Amino acid sequence: MRTRLLANGTPSRVLPLVLALVALCAAGLAGAPLPAAEAAEPIVIRLSVDNPDGLPRSDMEKRFATLVTEKTKGRAVVKIFWSGSLGGVQRAAIEVVQNRGAEMAIISSSNFAAVQPAWMILDLPFLTKGREGYYKLLDGPVFAELKQGTEKQAKLKYIFAVYDGYRILLTTKKQVKSPADLKGMKLRTTNSPIEVAYVRAFGANPSPIDWGETYLALKQGLADGYFLGYTTVLNFKHDDAVKYGLNIPVVPIYVPAFMNVDFFNGLPADIQKAVLEAGRETDLANRKQDEADLVTAKQKLSRQGLVDYTPTPSEMQGWVKLAQPVYEEFKGKLPAGVIQRALDSQQ
Repeated sequence: MRTRLLANGTPSRVLPLVLALVALCAAGLAGAPLPAAEAAEPIVIRLSVDNPDGLPRSDMEKRFATLVTEKTKGRAVVKIFWSGSLGGVQRAAIEVVQNRGAEMAIISSSNFAAVQPAWMILDLPFLTKGREGYYKLLDGPVFAELKQGTEKQAKLKYIFAVYDGYRILLTTKKQVKSPADLKGMKLRTTNSPIEVAYVRAFGANPSPIDWGETYLALKQGLADGYFLGYTTVLNFKHDDAVKYGLNIPVVPIYVPAFMNVDFFNGLPADIQKAVLEAGRETDLANRKQDEADLVTAKQKLSRQGLVDYTPTPSEMQGWVKLAQPVYEEFKGKLPAGVIQRALDSQQ
């Protein structure tokens, strides 16, 4: 096919392209919007968790991921690594975050006490006065100081928490109704020195066992039980390992999610703000979900044959009295006056 040349020698078939480029440049000079450049890759926040997907707790964790995506309009995304697949669980996962092998991880407050001893205060038996007092403590100045200290000393920034009810006594072969029933029993504990102390104060033999080994320890008789929550039992599929429950709300199960401080500080200011907002909204929503999940978990475990016993008020006072020496033992290992301040903050 022959191409006709214009007077200036330009092939006629090139003219439409030239005219389009001229128009595009003119539009740019006039302030008209140009085609958007290819979007930058989103910032990926890797979150390491110890539970598998598809459980009540995973819904809490995915809530945070969804909010981050929404609030940053996709400029930051949270990728969840289930069941410790990014480098272990609990303390091991936190060490991965500190070493920049992940940006975030969750760890129970009891296990975190081995990293930041000040967190032992949350393990003091019967410190919190029901959920209302518990939430007041978490939203008050004592806990704010705890988070600030963690940021400075451990280089970990608190973002949100997962809640799993309260630690109550769950056993494998024997129904416990009184401290006398615990004599000679081995109870699995975390590495929290306070948990070890109150288990001993109640008359049992504490046996610190890594969380990943706990289920087999229960099934093989290496542990006769533990202080854990109903929801956690279902979350981690321990329901065929425990047969009896004693409803004494010793300490709340609090599982904070921390982010590497240097990573957080390196984020753009608007994304920092979005992450913190997503964390706070997740935290408050998780409290409500935990309360609902607890009811569901108790009902399901009851249908599966778990036998529960709830102490009378006088029996409950007996357990509380046994726990008092733990306060004296650890008073000197916590900041001066912090125990009383924690109690006062719940008023």
